[in-house]
Amino acid sequence: MFLFFTFSLASQDLSNFEEVMEFVSNKDNDFIKRYHTTGYLEFLPLDEQIEVQKVLLPEARVYPQKDVITKLYSGISILHVWSMQYEEAKIYLDSAMTYDGKIDNKAVLAVLHYNAGLYYLTVSDPSRAHNHYYRAVRYLEERGIPTPVMIILYADLARAYIERRDTANLDAIIDKMRVLAPAMGDDDSYLLLYGTVARRYQIVHDMDRSKVSYLDSMSVYIDKSIQRFKSIDTPYPGQNFQISYDYLFKAQIFLSEPMRPAIDSTLFYLDLAISLSQDSDNIFKSTEDLILGTYYRHKKDFVSSELALKKSLLCIENMKDTGYHSYYAAIYDAFSNLYADQGFYKKAFDAESKHHDNNKKLMDRHVYEVMMELQTQYEVEKKESEISRLTEINSFEAKIRKMYIGIIVLILVVLLFIVWYFRSRRKSDAARLQIINLKKDEAELLANLEAERAVNAELEKYEALMDVHFKDLQLEGKTREVEAFVKEKKDLDAQIASYSERLNKYEDALSSVRNKLDKQSVESIFLEVKALISKTTNSDLYIQKVNNVGENFLVFLESKSGGKMSALYLKYCIFFAIGMETKQIAEYLCVELKTIHMVRYRLKQKLGLGKDADLDFFLQECI
Repeated sequence: MFLFFTFSLASQDLSNFEEVMEFVSNKDNDFIKRYHTTGYLEFLPLDEQIEVQKVLLPEARVYPQKDVITKLYSGISILHVWSMQYEEAKIYLDSAMTYDGKIDNKAVLAVLHYNAGLYYLTVSDPSRAHNHYYRAVRYLEERGIPTPVMIILYADLARAYIERRDTANLDAIIDKMRVLAPAMGDDDSYLLLYGTVARRYQIVHDMDRSKVSYLDSMSVYIDKSIQRFKSIDTPYPGQNFQISYDYLFKAQIFLSEPMRPAIDSTLFYLDLAISLSQDSDNIFKSTEDLILGTYYRHKKDFVSSELALKKSLLCIENMKDTGYHSYYAAIYDAFSNLYADQGFYKKAFDAESKHHDNNKKLMDRHVYEVMMELQTQYEVEKKESEISRLTEINSFEAKIRKMYIGIIVLILVVLLFIVWYFRSRRKSDAARLQIINLKKDEAELLANLEAERAVNAELEKYEALMDVHFKDLQLEGKTREVEAFVKEKKDLDAQIASYSERLNKYEDALSSVRNKLDKQSVESIFLEVKALISKTTNSDLYIQKVNNVGENFLVFLESKSGGKMSALYLKYCIFFAIGMETKQIAEYLCVELKTIHMVRYRLKQKLGLGKDADLDFFLQECI
């Protein structure tokens, strides 16, 4: 068998099971490095390799890349196969197969199906083995990267076609192997190619014994394989196992009619095959006993021949599978010839009947498998077509959903813009209305002041006339009238005092600001502002705007705030009114930005503005 694992990292310097377990169990070591170490355990017995890989399973189950757990399950499964623990192998293989179709790593999927093929071939289910080999080959071909493993898979797939006598598919596989072997250029590739071609000529000859020329072709390719094997300095067990089959088939050739004079060469090649096979499988042992049985029949040693053929039949029966009809057919054909040579025609007839029954079953099975393969291909094409259609529908629906989402987003943006526009418009209108009301109140105050002044002037005029009249009455000596006029004068004086007090209130409302500003020096405020502005690059523009701000602006603000404006707040109002940016104001006054925001808040309170009012707009309207 060929181990189907390749790794990119170099092996750790580990020489025994204890060191390997210590390294793999230490979670301080990188998980991937510990995982890759499992590819270098050939020096350990199979049971110890299994134990090492099982240590990594808990971490692999939660590892994000599921190809890791897939490869571990698959690897443990094939190790159980080689340990002949088939039930455990099936459990881990089933666990690995749960990830089939859920990972995108085609190399790992090829490993999975290759190992599944080895399992089913070992448990005598060549049909399922063929299906898995076929899928493994397809995954590797989809990668588009030729590898030595591909020709191994081609050879395993070819064995399934040889068992089914499916020469059409077998020829297609051989054509692929002929292209791949020179590309790889390694000994394994050529040994597998030559052995597969030789087996192809063997089954064609078995199907029609009259075509003896196929035996010559088979012999040629076996000789090529043997010559390639002899050129290898140190063959490894897998190559020995491969060439042992070639020697076995070479021995079988010398039992054919045209080669009968060289029949004694059968034992020579059979001994070579046995010496290289080591732990051979049931198929090898059955073929070995079949060749011995035929050899003894030609030597007229019928007892040894029958014993060897029964052993060959027992090897196939021990495989507990009904799929090896070609082997049953060959064995019963040998029994028929043996009994016919001894004159046991009843036994010969029974054996020949079983020979034909197995040939018929082989043909029926081949027809059934062809039909199932066609059915599978049809189902696959049907599903692929359905998947393609559903993909197009999903793609269209996704585009429609995106379009609907885009329209909804656009509508929401438009609605938000409309709401923002009307709220801004409402705030602006409220600010303008507030300014208009303030100007209206100011005009009413001025009108009331003028009216009070006119009344005061009339009272002063009347008082002067009263004084003159009083003097005249005194001169005339009218005491009583003088007293009346004195009383009336007191009443008038009280009225004048009342009007004067009201007049003073109106004048105080307008002049208190001027009195206050005189104290703080209006000129000083403007000079300080201009001095600060002169430091900037746009000083001329800002100074011109400051010149447009008159004294009445400061008077109005002081009046509006009820006399609560300090010189510093008035400076801030000038800066805001001329449209200076917050960052520039902070730099000129050497304060933080949050201080500017706090001043804005306090100015709104002093001026009686709402939280949503635009302070800058209000101040600019007041200029």
